[in-house]
Amino acid sequence: MKAIRNVTLLSISLLALALFAAAPAAYAGTITYSTTQANASDNLNNETVIPVIDQFNNVTGPYAGDLLNSVTITFVGTGMTTLTASDSDLHNPSTNVGVSSTTTVTLDSSISSINALLTANSFQDSVSYGVSGQTVAPNSTQTWGPHTMNSAGGTTDTFNSGLGIFEGTGDLGFELNSSTFVSSGATGGSFSAGQTNNGSGGIVTVTYDYSLPNVPEPGSLTLFGTGLLGLAGMLRRKFMASR
Repeated sequence: MKAIRNVTLLSISLLALALFAAAPAAYAGTITYSTTQANASDNLNNETVIPVIDQFNNVTGPYAGDLLNSVTITFVGTGMTTLTASDSDLHNPSTNVGVSSTTTVTLDSSISSINALLTANSFQDSVSYGVSGQTVAPNSTQTWGPHTMNSAGGTTDTFNSGLGIFEGTGDLGFELNSSTFVSSGATGGSFSAGQTNNGSGGIVTVTYDYSLPNVPEPGSLTLFGTGLLGLAGMLRRKFMASR
């Protein structure tokens, strides 16, 4: 009888310790997809982001039946530009020349519901490059570039509701669009400026945070383990009192 009681106490204690050990491990995980769109030779018009980024597939495969908790999207624009400045005056140079190019790159989607979300949260980035204080000789053209246009910081947002639009067996249909604005100025000469070889691209990262369905929270496991240890202590005192 004593051996049975000892085995019972040992079993309860081991189970409680196992629950304590399991509690810190969150029954969840993350999947991150990232893609870089190369710069183009001109502004982008509904340019499909390749490779495509898949929806969270909770229908088939290793994540079938899992719960999607949140989706984090990060978008950073990139660009390339070559600036030109010309002085058609035969005698007077253009001085204090300044030329700058700014391209706005926007992340869109061919899926209307996702596109509405991206638009509402302003997933776009401005990239720019410029020169200033330059001099262009009479009857000549000066060129700067190609240069990489720097990002203004990009956009990151996490979504915790309405996640059904990210679930399925298709892709998120990401596309890029861009537009460019060139500004310039100079003193003297007969000055004109422009931009060639403009391109734009972007870096898109999507992180899915998911968890297994119907699995106790770590806090619940800890509470249950504490209860089992308490039960083991009570049984031990009861057994010791009955000896």
